[in-house]
Amino acid sequence: MQQLFAGQKELQQSQMQLISNIADLKDVVLANAEQISSLGQTVSDLRSITSDLVGYSINQEGDIQTVREDLQALKRRVDAIDGSSSV
Repeated sequence: MQQLFAGQKELQQSQMQLISNIADLKDVVLANAEQISSLGQTVSDLRSITSDLVGYSINQEGDIQTVREDLQALKRRVDAIDGSSSV
């Protein structure tokens, strides 16, 4: 009979340990879910920044093209003036 009570006590201790372990795992899962959510927000922020940078880069390319065209037009005018003054 005493062995039966000892076995039941051991079983109860094991159950309590399992409950404690499950609670710990739940806490870990919740913490990981929060980190995943935070990382998702970080990824979203990075995508937005990347999109802004790509847009800025495209605008810069347009500006560079405009400057290039202006310089070519200026060069043609200088060449025209230079050509007419040497005649």
